[in-house]
Amino acid sequence: MGLIGTIAAILLPNIGLTYGSQMALALRDFSSTIRSVFDSAILTGRSHRLVLDFKTGQYWVEAAPLGYIGRPPRAIDEKDLTSIQEDQRTRLIEELGKAVAEPRKVPDDEKRNYSVRSILVNQRGTLEPVRWSEVNDSVLFRRSLPVSVRFASLATDQMGEKKLRSEFAEKEPGYIYFFPDGLASQAAIQLGIVGDDDTIKDDGIKYTLFLDPLTGRSQLLEGFQDAEFIKD
Repeated sequence: MGLIGTIAAILLPNIGLTYGSQMALALRDFSSTIRSVFDSAILTGRSHRLVLDFKTGQYWVEAAPLGYIGRPPRAIDEKDLTSIQEDQRTRLIEELGKAVAEPRKVPDDEKRNYSVRSILVNQRGTLEPVRWSEVNDSVLFRRSLPVSVRFASLATDQMGEKKLRSEFAEKEPGYIYFFPDGLASQAAIQLGIVGDDDTIKDDGIKYTLFLDPLTGRSQLLEGFQDAEFIKD
């Protein structure tokens, strides 16, 4: 009975709300989270990313290690290069590791050794894939959209295209990036109402939220609006 009561306490408030009320609640909380992530990236000096789960409607925040200065990959036309770049990076890391591990003989002195200590070798750790960690505090914590609201699509300037909810693979999240220098991804997020078949209803309530990359503020428009920064 206690378990049933707990589940009911979570689900019934959302079920009792109208679609309009659920959408209003979703937009308020999501917009507030976006602004908080933007501020947190600046205050902590760490790159952040907002993670969107298109299947469940959950969203949360992850932070890069302090001092990480990398940027996310750019645009769709670079996708073909991704695997090549990853292979090259892996080989380079291996070669740099060997250069450090293998002692070198000093010319004209067989008794003395030295190891490579170039700038690239000393900073080879920056070539490693960044390890993002989930942020969980009183302001930024894992949230869920109301029961009938889901992210319908995502478009960012890093992606170079709009990707629909149905186009995301199982457990494939969407990302919106925020940087400590006060910049963020230019992004357009569409939210809609799902029906019994778990697809976005054509005749349901729809909104599009645009993220200003310079201020972290959100502009809200009714209906599904396409982003001008996305290529045709």
